[in-house]
Amino acid sequence: MTPFVVFYLVSSIFVFLLCIQPLVWQITHHNIAASSHIAFVMLILMSNIVNASIWPNAISMTDWPGFILCDIEVKLIAFAKYGVYGSTAAMLRNLAKILDTSSMALPTKKQKVLDLFITCSLCFGLPIIWPALHYLVQASRYTLYPVAGCEASIDTSWLSMVLLLLPIIILDCIAAYYAGSSPHPASPTGYTLLVSTTNIPFYLPQSSRSCESVCTSKP
Repeated sequence: MTPFVVFYLVSSIFVFLLCIQPLVWQITHHNIAASSHIAFVMLILMSNIVNASIWPNAISMTDWPGFILCDIEVKLIAFAKYGVYGSTAAMLRNLAKILDTSSMALPTKKQKVLDLFITCSLCFGLPIIWPALHYLVQASRYTLYPVAGCEASIDTSWLSMVLLLLPIIILDCIAAYYAGSSPHPASPTGYTLLVSTTNIPFYLPQSSRSCESVCTSKP
């Protein structure tokens, strides 16, 4: 196990442990958007820890091929990665509502139900679309990489690029809209707009692999 892998594992475990207390706090305050966001990040970190522990070096023929574990993990992590985008949009929507002073009336029961529906749709509804659509463009069950472990396999077609990026674009556009929608003069628009784009690194490795395979494929 190389020093990089050791650092990767230790830092992932450290950040995972740091996320526990905020998750408990958000759950006790019934904050669905923030709770789901932290839970998705912890799920991704857990996957990083497991994969780096099982495949810390170059993959060889004698290594365990990851049957069943990877089949479940690639779909679950795809949902979690898109869930990070969706929960970010939900958090920014909640923040925009808090900073909106145009309506100071208490929300009605119908409005609370509608808010709950929109929050759950952003956090869980839209992100679950990609694992389902992945069946249309998967080249194989999964791909194994050193340290990274199980990754979703994408075929070399432009359809896969559309299905890969479209949910991200939709969710980030929703997040950017709510980031700048508050009319409050003290609204931290620049900060929230920055937050709405901080999720990009979660999907850059997989996006770059898919883009490289699509762009270099022969007609």
